[in-house]
Amino acid sequence: MKKTVEFKNVELLVPEAERPQSLKSLILNFRDVNRKKRKILSIPHFVANEGDKICVVGRNGNGKTTFLKVLSGIYPVSCGTVWTEKKPTVVLAAGIGLEEELSVAENINLSLIIKNVKKNDIPILAESILDFCELSDDRYKQYKHLSTGFKSRLAFAIAISEKPDILVLDEVLGGGDEFFMKKANAKLMDTINISSTAFIATHAPDQMLGVCNRLVMIDKGQVLFDGPFEEGVKFYRSCYE
Repeated sequence: MKKTVEFKNVELLVPEAERPQSLKSLILNFRDVNRKKRKILSIPHFVANEGDKICVVGRNGNGKTTFLKVLSGIYPVSCGTVWTEKKPTVVLAAGIGLEEELSVAENINLSLIIKNVKKNDIPILAESILDFCELSDDRYKQYKHLSTGFKSRLAFAIAISEKPDILVLDEVLGGGDEFFMKKANAKLMDTINISSTAFIATHAPDQMLGVCNRLVMIDKGQVLFDGPFEEGVKFYRSCYE
């Protein structure tokens, strides 16, 4: 099997906060040597291979999204290494990575440039993205003025506009009108199937039956389970019964 992702001795430490702070802020302050650190992620070894479609589960606050952000290179690790064969295509929450002050169209064009789409292909691809997420009439609206739902739509549409090698999704289709959800879920299944490796975080693993072959459960910043999907779902349910 061809390896596509590997963690080796990975740890993520953040300073103990005296007052509420974002995780990003805590990570940026990691080198504050005068503050006590706490470990929020510890993965001695983890490997994903070509063909793996991995359902990632875990209760809120236990490190599921942190795991995906470390995998994606959004959060730098405190020690250890994270290797990916190709740059992951990432869709996390409501459009993380898009620019608040830019328009919808500008965000699409910038994202496609970053993805190394050929210049001549950008106009057609941009129109297909606008059409898919139903923002053609709002192409000049500033991104910050979109609703949370439309921010998620836009990020999702950009991410799946081309075949991803390593796909990382974190609860990106939590709501929306029935017609769009049906269209988006069909596109999502197609994209997962054609990706080399996929990580899909969800609170409803039963919905991934027939899609994922493997389940990873993150609990208190550690991999509590990593194995066959159906066995993993049973284990996950048993932990909270």
